[in-house]
Amino acid sequence: MRAKGWGGVALLCCLALGGPAQAEGIPWHTLSPIERQVLTPLQNRWESLTVERQRKLRSDAKRWSRMDPGERERARERLERWKSMAPEERARLRRRYNHFQQLPPEQQDRLQGSFRWFQSLPPERKRALVEQWRRLTPEQRSKEMPSFAPRHRVEKWGGGRRGDRR
Repeated sequence: MRAKGWGGVALLCCLALGGPAQAEGIPWHTLSPIERQVLTPLQNRWESLTVERQRKLRSDAKRWSRMDPGERERARERLERWKSMAPEERARLRRRYNHFQQLPPEQQDRLQGSFRWFQSLPPERKRALVEQWRRLTPEQRSKEMPSFAPRHRVEKWGGGRRGDRR
């Protein structure tokens, strides 16, 4: 469930991108009514997209159609936030995402757990932890909580697992 919620963002990002035509593309009329509805903005240039792009968009359209309205709204908000970022910031996030994808599944799970734990904190506790983190030097940060380290030391920052409250 790592990519949950990103389908709409991926779909909307892909909508803006196209590629060269290929002969063995997916004919528009073979798409389901729901897929055609979601992909309507691409109808006029559907035939000019690569087969790979068509397959990806079709998959994303299926995922988008299964999202509830709240998930779709969050995806739209993320897309707007993404579009408002500077190109350098997008590049940095792509690098971090690619790095994360290269991590072993256990490490990904541990990082996602730490993120969920942090997100579950009350706003004032989050602000306090962020302020504490900002006061550290880069050396202290890497020592206290190494980026993508095998063992996260989140307990140093107020808790470990989701149920471990201090």
